[in-house]
Amino acid sequence: MISEEVTEDVESEHAVYKKMKKFRLLGLSDTKKDTYRIKEEITLPGTKESISQILLSEVHGRKLELRPGGTDEVTVRGELQVFCLYLSEELKADWVSQVIPYEGKLLCNGLTEGMFYSVEHTLEDTLVDIRMDEDGEMRILGIEGTLLLRMNFYEEQEMELLEDIYSLQEQCIPEKQETVFEELLMQNQSRYKLTERLSLPELKDDVLQVLCSRGGEIQIEHTEYREEGIQIEGILHLSFLYLRGDDARPYGSWQGGMIPFQHLIECSDLPENVRCTMSHHVDQIQVSMAGSEAVEVRAILAFDAFLRREVELQTIVSVLEKPLDLEQMDKRPGIVGHIVQEKEDLWELAKQYMTTVEGGIMNVNELENENVKIGGDKLLIFKENMSIL
Repeated sequence: MISEEVTEDVESEHAVYKKMKKFRLLGLSDTKKDTYRIKEEITLPGTKESISQILLSEVHGRKLELRPGGTDEVTVRGELQVFCLYLSEELKADWVSQVIPYEGKLLCNGLTEGMFYSVEHTLEDTLVDIRMDEDGEMRILGIEGTLLLRMNFYEEQEMELLEDIYSLQEQCIPEKQETVFEELLMQNQSRYKLTERLSLPELKDDVLQVLCSRGGEIQIEHTEYREEGIQIEGILHLSFLYLRGDDARPYGSWQGGMIPFQHLIECSDLPENVRCTMSHHVDQIQVSMAGSEAVEVRAILAFDAFLRREVELQTIVSVLEKPLDLEQMDKRPGIVGHIVQEKEDLWELAKQYMTTVEGGIMNVNELENENVKIGGDKLLIFKENMSIL
């Protein structure tokens, strides 16, 4: 986010006439790194035997949503996809797969509802352990994890900046510089549904059942900005755990799957000077058998894009005051006839002819407001402080 110092107003010993312009710009409210601790539990279904030993566990995050939930806080909401392969008390292998929702709040001073945000997140330090239930049996799995969050929060600010200035007593010379701001275009949470059938002849007659997908990772290969939006090309990397027909080696892991994809984040009339902050993750993924030597992959890929547009403005950084050239001022005509041209307004005319909008133009021409017609309205403009006024 670009931060610039600009002049919003000026003070002077003499009466000055200021032209102000309103802008709605995007401002960075807060940048924050934080951690959210997830602690949940799974109780085994009645059809499952109690746990003696955990052989393998997989915990993956999905459907993460962060919202400014009120003043000074952020609501964190998501799900954990948990898979656990274990030995029962009779040393029989079994497994459990379950989705656990979680929700909580993070303190973030200065935040209010309606703010915009850009978030990057990773789930780390996941842990699955065995716990005792009320009957003293080991039928509860404790699930823990740490969600690392890198958050930028923004809000739109309506600013009124000084665009021009003049005085009838002094010559005002504004010093201007080109300043770049940002304007919000869109905050887009886009989801891409991917369905693909993978032929795996190397696993023929070896896979009895797919037990779980082992997460999934998105690799972005190419990003292109188009008029209709942002075109993304990438690869979904895939691996899964499966049950084999070999009693001596009942479990196997398949890795190295790559599924290409293309996705368009729609944003019509995308300008050239766009700035985009984008994060991505696998929201859901499921792998199932599709015959003896193929699997079907269903996944939802999430892309969170925060689009801004650069706005270049000529802003006043200082104003130099000099005495007026009185001899030159006396040579100016006291009354001028003027036909309004394109891009002219009453303020510009008042500055040009050293008068005021109200006294030198509106009152003389009996105008009720400052609206004038280009190329049609003829105005009489009187120099200010003339005796005829």
